[in-house]
Amino acid sequence: MLAGGVALFTYIQQNFKFSGVFYGFTAAAAVLLIASFFVGGRGAAKTANELAKGTWKTSTKIEAFNWQAILTLAGPLALIIATMPRRPPVPHGRETGTSPGLSA
Repeated sequence: MLAGGVALFTYIQQNFKFSGVFYGFTAAAAVLLIASFFVGGRGAAKTANELAKGTWKTSTKIEAFNWQAILTLAGPLALIIATMPRRPPVPHGRETGTSPGLSA
């Protein structure tokens, strides 16, 4: 998921003009994904502790895993919002009003 997000970010950044909203939502998507790793780690640690104590059952609820799922789903949602074009595409070589290879 991280590699796909980076590829999408690179493509969008090179082909479209975006405001700070794009960068903000892209950063939020990365932060949410990284946060989901940490929350999932807390869930795994709690599961390991319950197993070590012998109190773990198949019905044991680990709230951290619910938060991990929420954060993991919120990350791509933020990325989708970030990549919604807000301005038309910019043709290459037209940023300054001139075409590459042509001189006045």
